[in-house]
Amino acid sequence: MKKKTFLQIISLLIIFTVFFIGWFYLDFVFYIFQRPFDFNIYLEPNEGEISQEKTIKSVVIVFSQFKEKSKPVELYISNCPKYAECSLSITSAKPTYTSELKITPSELTPIGTYPINIFATSSGIKKAKTYYLTVKSKECICTEWINQGCGGPCTSQMLVTRKCEPKGCDIESRCAYNHSCIKDFSIKSIPSYKKVVNQEASFIINVSSINKFSGLVYLTASNCPIGSICSYSISPVNVPSEGFATSLLTIKTALGTVIGNFTITTTGISNNTIHSTNSTITIS
Repeated sequence: MKKKTFLQIISLLIIFTVFFIGWFYLDFVFYIFQRPFDFNIYLEPNEGEISQEKTIKSVVIVFSQFKEKSKPVELYISNCPKYAECSLSITSAKPTYTSELKITPSELTPIGTYPINIFATSSGIKKAKTYYLTVKSKECICTEWINQGCGGPCTSQMLVTRKCEPKGCDIESRCAYNHSCIKDFSIKSIPSYKKVVNQEASFIINVSSINKFSGLVYLTASNCPIGSICSYSISPVNVPSEGFATSLLTIKTALGTVIGNFTITTTGISNNTIHSTNSTITIS
């Protein structure tokens, strides 16, 4: 009895083993040979940044494990930015294959970020990936600023110009501060040194126009030796545009003045402009 029961159990185990092996085999065959066609789509990279009128590229990869049962997969683009050109190098083929995505925003394409959809369809299957494109303003390349001269529309400043490519992408002329444009004057003592003879010395004070300066320049003396008199033949002097004016500085020393070297400073003042020059005397 025990032997018969044992044999029955062994028989049942063999039957169940064969059943399960057969079941898994059939399931495997169905999975391999009856599973419907499928594919995946990838973007590399899936985002980018570009200036107007430039071109950016990405790669679309259509991948499938069903090489023997592969079917054509069609690609198309949706949401291409306004006034931009979007294209794919391959729009239909059996996977696995790659297609180059090329996007060229025009000068009229508004700046901003755009989601561009790449759709793939085959055998009723539809899949999509999104490429995020950021459009920047077109690149502007300009030359160095070039001085064109003082005055004119810039009055007391320098007119500077440059050329930009593309034309008009940035300002190409403006007024700029330049010291050489400021109307000014210079002042000089001629000579700058003298010995006192017969208790007197004189110097020519020359005031010259710079950058078409014109007007009155007031002259004052400082550091005149104690007991001496320092005076100008003309003050203020009227300086003409592109010219000069002179005044004679006369220094009269008193008897018994301390001997030595003395420097008299002549200061010229016109509105907010102040310049000075030195005249040195020796009293012996």
